[in-house]
Parts: sequence; C-alpha cells; structure tokens
Amino acid sequence: ALRCRTRTARGSPAPGPACALRQPLRRLATGETLLVLPDGPRGPRYLVKAGIVALARKTGLPIVPLACSAVRRLELGSWDRMKLPKLFAQRVVIVGDPIWLDPAQADEAAQCRQAEAVLRDLLRRAEDFTGATAVFPDPVLTGEAPAPPAPPEG
Repeated sequence: ALRCRTRTARGSPAPGPACALRQPLRRLATGETLLVLPDGPRGPRYLVKAGIVALARKTGLPIVPLACSAVRRLELGSWDRMKLPKLFAQRVVIVGDPIWLDPAQADEAAQCRQAEAVLRDLLRRAEDFTGATAVFPDPVLTGEAPAPPAPPEG
C-alpha cells in the first residue's frame, strides 16, 4: 500500500453499517479514491456486501468493477481462494463499465446481486483470457456449483 501511496481503511460489519461507512465517506470527502473488496473480510467469496451498495447509493458514485487474473500463480486454500501471481507472471486486468445504482430503489439485495453478476462475469472473462480456468477451475465461475449462500442477517 505504501508503494502505491495508498492508505487502507477498514469497514467492518461488526459495529454496524453506519460505523463501517464512516471512514470511507471521510476519505471520499477529502478527494481520495476508494478501492473496495466486495466480499468483505469474512466472505463468502463472490458475494457483494451491502456496505458497498450503501456507499454507492449514499455518495451517488458508481461501483467500477475490476477483475485480475494470472495463470502463473499460487492459489491459497483460504475461504476466498486468494490468488498470488508468481514473479514476472503475465497478468490481465479487466475494468468493467461503471454500475450506477438507483438510490430510490428500495431493494439493496437486488442491487448486490446485480453487482455480483457483473463482477463474476468480469472475473470469468479474465480467467478465460489467461487460461487460468483450465489450471485453477472454480466451480462457481464455471457454473458447476451454485454461488455460496448469503450469510445470515444480523
């Protein structure tokens, strides 16, 4: 983070949505750019958390989806299957069209699912482009397994 002159901000669902949004909103107010990992610190992977949708709705800013892939990589056995490109591995980064959310739409869950579908499609395209799908098949991305269940509310 220091080499890119970025700072980390942690939002957490634990203290509640208002607390989780406070620091990102402050950063945006000072003109900083946010990069948010959509599945949060606890997963499950590929599920967009409501905080991202709430942040986009509150600020009027879009969600700009981004996917990365590298075929020469280590893939960890963690819940998120973290991918670490090997040294000098060729990588691909795909940036999708901005997702503008309607703040008047009451169904935040539907907006989460909309963002999830776009992000999964981008990741699938990035994995196919690098050939990683053949080496590291992901049953959720290939359609062989259903998406992970949403975590219980509360």
